[in-house]
Amino acid sequence: MVDYKENIDYNFVEVNGAAGLKISSGQYENVIYTYSNVSISEAKDEITDEDLPAMLSFNFDVVDTSGYTDEELYTVEFKNKIGDILMSILTKSVENIIEHE
Repeated sequence: MVDYKENIDYNFVEVNGAAGLKISSGQYENVIYTYSNVSISEAKDEITDEDLPAMLSFNFDVVDTSGYTDEELYTVEFKNKIGDILMSILTKSVENIIEHE
């Protein structure tokens, strides 16, 4: 996972009264999108019954393509980037909660 940083790699922006994100560096710069249906699920290997790594799932809507085409945005690379941004946000949030307890 890449560690993305707020105000360097992304910024929170308002999108129709809700929180959205704007990519502010690198590939997909200036693309604005929102997340929905974010969930983390645990899984077990069906054969060995061992715990598998948790899986992050989410849907997203691109609000401003910043000139990128659908073919450029609806790719594994784009979803991986915004997934890594989401993981960075979640990780920092959990760290802040633990730090303040």
